[in-house]
Amino acid sequence: MDPKISIIVPVYKIEHYIHKCVDSILAQSFKDFELILINDGSPDDSGKICNEYSVKDSRIKVIHKKNGGVSSARNAGIDLATGEYILFVDSDDWIEKDALDTLINQLKLEKSDSIIFGSVKDLYTEQKLIKSELNGVHKKVNINVSDLGSNFVYLFNTVGLLASWMYLFKAKIIKDHKLYFNESLVLYEDFDFNLRFLKNSINLTFIPNVLYHYNMSTSINQLAKRNKYNIVSDINTVSNSLLEFLELIGNKEGIVRQMYPYILTMYTLPLKNIILHKKLKLREKFKVLEELRNDKIFAKVFLEYGKNLKFYKLFYAFINKRMYLAAYYLISLKFK
Repeated sequence: MDPKISIIVPVYKIEHYIHKCVDSILAQSFKDFELILINDGSPDDSGKICNEYSVKDSRIKVIHKKNGGVSSARNAGIDLATGEYILFVDSDDWIEKDALDTLINQLKLEKSDSIIFGSVKDLYTEQKLIKSELNGVHKKVNINVSDLGSNFVYLFNTVGLLASWMYLFKAKIIKDHKLYFNESLVLYEDFDFNLRFLKNSINLTFIPNVLYHYNMSTSINQLAKRNKYNIVSDINTVSNSLLEFLELIGNKEGIVRQMYPYILTMYTLPLKNIILHKKLKLREKFKVLEELRNDKIFAKVFLEYGKNLKFYKLFYAFINKRMYLAAYYLISLKFK
């Protein structure tokens, strides 16, 4: 008997896109799934549309909850899911008609804890597709998590590993280890969840099949649309998850050092963020710089990698001496 799949779709202010998303799921050639629509307090007609779908198809469950963000909505879906595997789909995206069939057929061949598949990022302007970016491996790869070290950087650069919608997750691992999305994070919540899941997994399968279409047009700047201006703690949380996972799989071929440039790029986001929030008072901006000064992961990455880069060398010298005004003007010159 084929395993059942629970598909979790967080819904918020997406009334113009949700039909394409849900219709792509209901059109699946594989039929044994449950679709969990989580209306996260959407102020538009999205919740009404969800209800209309649930009346038409018994496989659909709808939950209406107070707005708490995408992580809160996904967590509500996890608690409700009854399938052996869980697939996350964003409500402004869509999946290929044979997506579930492809995943089920892979599970028949490989009893994997997760199947990670290819995706396409589509950019539209005025309903016209102007650009598509393909992400995924070139051929199928079965791998033990403990052996991921020598392949991690390649897979990170080709597949991405960041978004939870490119994974089919084994529900038992999520339930047994009480894995939930960190609701305090405003960014990289997917990556943090994925790393904690992988940490508790054994076997993975990467397939080249493109099953998911991500709508870049509706993904506006996350730093601009979210109210949390100080995201240093968020970067520290996901960086810690990444370093813990890399330590688990072993520092093969200097994998940790190879990830330092990416970690440093993540830590650059708080700097850009305080420039974007021009209404913040200087003392609030200095608070961000103070947190960076006290962040041990940032210090480690700087000392082992960033000190060879002119901007970071000067910036770190300023914050280390608590010369926050000088550091702020340096950031302004670089990122304005």
